[in-house]
Amino acid sequence: MIEFGYKIKDGKVVIHDTNSQAVIAMHEWYLKSDSIYSVLAFLGASEYISPGGMKKWTRATVRKILGNPIYKGTDIFPRILPDQVIDQVNEAFERKNKRKSSEQKQSQLLIANVFCNECGSLMQPCGHHEDIYECKCSSISVDFVKEAFTALSSAIYQDPSIIEHFELEQMDSRLFESINSQINEAINNVQYSHYNVVSLLKQRAALAYKHSKLNESEMKSMKILNSFFRKDPTDEFDVILYSCTVQKVTVIHSDLIKVELINGQEFEFMNE
Repeated sequence: MIEFGYKIKDGKVVIHDTNSQAVIAMHEWYLKSDSIYSVLAFLGASEYISPGGMKKWTRATVRKILGNPIYKGTDIFPRILPDQVIDQVNEAFERKNKRKSSEQKQSQLLIANVFCNECGSLMQPCGHHEDIYECKCSSISVDFVKEAFTALSSAIYQDPSIIEHFELEQMDSRLFESINSQINEAINNVQYSHYNVVSLLKQRAALAYKHSKLNESEMKSMKILNSFFRKDPTDEFDVILYSCTVQKVTVIHSDLIKVELINGQEFEFMNE
């Protein structure tokens, strides 16, 4: 199968107009966001079709395309991207791989709040396989837990309203009405960056604290938001973020888990 971005015409490899634009856009988006999950979100909102002819893209497909040196051009394949773009993407991947390697042991040790839904026991690392947690009746891959949390991190960064659910309408303040309006506009307007949204959320939190109207769950929700937005997101597991925002992981079965955050919100993830 010919590389994505190209086609065969009159027996020669030529550039596919639409697919090559997808390749360019994916690289530009990755260099801007530093996240494969962000690229997936971009593709999901676009009209680009995956190499398999599907509207839905997978992480594996995106990873195969990003940084592929074939797009620099060869004797057979025409150039689609400058060398510098390909090199920058691969350098970013290399930095993440080094960071992941250095944090791997620590992250395994800190995933200690994984419970079995069937027997209720705390699951422990398997003696022969540290990347497997088990109890007397079940087992789970540590990588599955990490991937689920990383996906949740990306989703929250892209849509803060997943967490943001404060009962601030009870406050009869013009200041709150104004900032609520700004937040709604910022969340629904692509011209506002994530940092704009976060800044507005923090302003509203400060007002809420001042008026002492946040309950315990809402305070924890704000703690979650502040934790998630303290730095740019990545597509790698963040052990610090996990440890300060996850209350409990419940293993329904080996391919289904439920992640409970410190504010009580729960999210289910299927290992597909």
